[in-house]
Amino acid sequence: MPEPTRPSEEEWLGYFGALSNWGRWGEDDTRGTLNLITAEQVRRAAALVREGITVSCAREVDFTGSRKEDPGRALHFMNHTGTGAAAQGGGGAGDWVILPLHGLVITHLDAHAHMFWDGRMYNGQDARLVTAEQGARRGNLAPAASGIVGRGVLLDIAALHGVPWLAEGHEISATELDDAARRQGVEPEPGDIVMVRTGYGQRRRTDLLTGDGGEPRDFQPELPGLGAGTLPWMHAHDVAVVGTDTGTEARPSRYSWLAPFHAVAMVAMGLWIVDNYDLEDLAQTCERLGRYVFMATIAALRLKNSTGSPVNPLALF
Repeated sequence: MPEPTRPSEEEWLGYFGALSNWGRWGEDDTRGTLNLITAEQVRRAAALVREGITVSCAREVDFTGSRKEDPGRALHFMNHTGTGAAAQGGGGAGDWVILPLHGLVITHLDAHAHMFWDGRMYNGQDARLVTAEQGARRGNLAPAASGIVGRGVLLDIAALHGVPWLAEGHEISATELDDAARRQGVEPEPGDIVMVRTGYGQRRRTDLLTGDGGEPRDFQPELPGLGAGTLPWMHAHDVAVVGTDTGTEARPSRYSWLAPFHAVAMVAMGLWIVDNYDLEDLAQTCERLGRYVFMATIAALRLKNSTGSPVNPLALF
């Protein structure tokens, strides 16, 4: 397969205007591409549940810190345990957890307030509405409060290339997305929840993130993911939600901003992004059943004025 041409810095910057959805659903809209998931599409997605199989697409939250793609560790505190429980009668345990809402570890949903460009968020909302005192007064998780339900589509790029996982820094192209869809017999539809597999979940499971001495790799390693050249594809196909089994971006960035895909997708298009899926069980289920479309659900915690939330996305067959 020939190496795809990467958009230039000028072309990428042009996407902020060329791919903009500002005003498409009204001047005050905050839902963005969630507007593409209609009631009829939800009903059609529900009809895809035939086998009664449910697959989680979330990473397990590991409190040991044994894998550190970035320093945002999840923390777990026990405030009541069973070590002093009476031999007879009642007892109970209690605990607290602290989870980073963004980064390269936890499976999470990004709200539009997570990303700014030229002092603005999606649909021209002022970035100054996101403050330390009050959080994100606009661009927050409110549009996803009732959950996101629709037709899920897996595009398996690692399987397309016949490899267990893509190479570090591999930038997935629009051509690869089209080729994966054809290989799997999938026709993308407006409002789809697109999950893109790089095989990174398998790599994490084989502990290849550690060096020869067992030490974690540096913060923000090179990762496969979506290249900026896929942004017109997302816009043309009216994708509602997209994400990969990495931080969605191919890393490192080849542009003047560290997250070129996130910036255009979220600020210009109002696209919703899920980072850090685990798609290994889903890929195996899709291959076994011979179908790569399913009902998908993404339920965020109802965190007031938050810029993101941990999620446990589910695929239902």
